Amino acid sequence: MKVGTIFEDSPIGLDKWMTAVWMIVNAKNGVSSYEIARSIGVTQKSAWFMLHRIREAMRNGSFVKMGGNDQGPVEVDETYVGPNPQRMHAARRLKLQHAITNRTNKTAVMGMLDRETRQVRAHVIPNVKRETLQSMILNHLADGSPIYTDNASAYDRV
Repeated sequence: MKVGTIFEDSPIGLDKWMTAVWMIVNAKNGVSSYEIARSIGVTQKSAWFMLHRIREAMRNGSFVKMGGNDQGPVEVDETYVGPNPQRMHAARRLKLQHAITNRTNKTAVMGMLDRETRQVRAHVIPNVKRETLQSMILNHLADGSPIYTDNASAYDRV
């Protein structure tokens, strides 16, 4: 029941998860992790973890990870989003002169596309290192789903 959902890899029982979901959905002004911890009998740290997973699932509209139970193919790629310094006004370009040689003014974004459901998820990531990209894949994709990427070395051991 928990496999392939946000409840996977959690030692917390489904009874507590469902109680937390009910509390979050029915709270008109929101609910804090301290309130969830007191109500269902877990630590505040566990309640914070549950709260963030539930909010993420509500934002995505699904408790199921990408790739789903049928383990459909998922495309994954990353890019940088931001201004092109060569097309800026000269005064602004002087202020951001170091952006021409490196990508410090650009934001790294990782996108995932489920080929069967056509669902897209994009996340701002701190960097494009192997550890970051692979942890995002493990957190958001169902186990066993085929992954299609470019030939970047960061995806070698996924």
